[in-house]
Amino acid sequence: MKIRFRTFSFHHLVKCICVLSAGILLSGCQLDVLVNGQGKVTSEPAGIDCGLAATGCTIKTQGAASAFRLTALAADGYHFSHWEGACSGSEPVCDLQILLPARVIAHFQSNSPGGDTVVSRYGQLRVEGSQLVSQQGTPIQLKGMSSHGLHWYGHYMNHDAMKWLRDDWHATVLRAAMYTAEGGYISNPAIKDKVIEVVENAIALGVYVIIDWHILYDNNPNQYKTQAKAFFREMAQRFGHAPNVIYEIANEPNGDVTWQRDIKPYAREVIAEIRAVDPDNLILVGTGTWSQDVHHAADDQLAGRNLMYVVHFYAGTHGQWLRDRIDYALSRGAPVFVSEWGASQASGDGGVYEADTRTWVAFMANRKISWANWSLADKQETSAALAPGADTRGGWQSWELSASGRLVRELMRQ
Repeated sequence: MKIRFRTFSFHHLVKCICVLSAGILLSGCQLDVLVNGQGKVTSEPAGIDCGLAATGCTIKTQGAASAFRLTALAADGYHFSHWEGACSGSEPVCDLQILLPARVIAHFQSNSPGGDTVVSRYGQLRVEGSQLVSQQGTPIQLKGMSSHGLHWYGHYMNHDAMKWLRDDWHATVLRAAMYTAEGGYISNPAIKDKVIEVVENAIALGVYVIIDWHILYDNNPNQYKTQAKAFFREMAQRFGHAPNVIYEIANEPNGDVTWQRDIKPYAREVIAEIRAVDPDNLILVGTGTWSQDVHHAADDQLAGRNLMYVVHFYAGTHGQWLRDRIDYALSRGAPVFVSEWGASQASGDGGVYEADTRTWVAFMANRKISWANWSLADKQETSAALAPGADTRGGWQSWELSASGRLVRELMRQ
């Protein structure tokens, strides 16, 4: 029986081919073996070894049916929790016979109280100079996903999907994009409840979360400044105690908008509302021309602690000139956070521009610039990470990801 391993893994990307000489399985059958947490799964007869080095595999079979015994082996500092799928229960040994395509997930949990999460490791984030650092003062880089508009694609921002992004994609930050216009918060304030749900899930999962006031076609953040001040004061009152929370107060100012005349005065007022309640958590401030004019902000920075300036890019549209602006801003001591980027053109379509994307991601890694990719949606556009109809609960296999999603998952796991 020939067994081909394909990874749908939680930790490492490995592709290999091996031969199992024991009994032969029914033609066309497939067993997906996945690992959640730190551990691995082995088999009798020998041949399956999924985990640690190869944390997920898919077995395609030929011939008649045969029985397997799978054994879950926890890594140091972890324990086996339970099986899911074709195996069940909390015993680490599972006997099964493959008659139909099936999937098995072995769940491992940390022995540390509360688990080993990015927030338990990094704690209360802060800015030192132009660098984001952990509570211990170590320079860090967060990587993760942004939702699309929550009033359109919020069904993908649920606990299970967010957990999958954390465990399988290695996301350390998630962004809740709450549009203000286009049917968003201003005309539909109930969408705030979805933001609250996302933040609560992120806190439970131990990841960082960006609360994004997603201005776009409303152009000037001052148009809904009164609503923004009330919204962010409420968010700070609800969640300011949690080190997970990051506030993004103006997604993409654009049009007849300048940093000095429009964005900076707006930011001062909204920041004051947040800081009256929450003195510590990060605040991200958008910049002009769809958050590309970071050089203007760098020349006229805001006063205050733990403030960062936003840059957005799309690999098929924005090139070296925008990276040069980022380097200029950093040289001026202005910390930069890329809270949205895509592997497409700025329209959301075109591409995937893989080579340009890799250049950008390497640039950000070299400077430890944190980022969130646009977007967790199954919209029929290049920048959407999911294929149409992808499972809303996560657990995505390769065919449920778009070309952009497959690339971003790879880059996030590096």
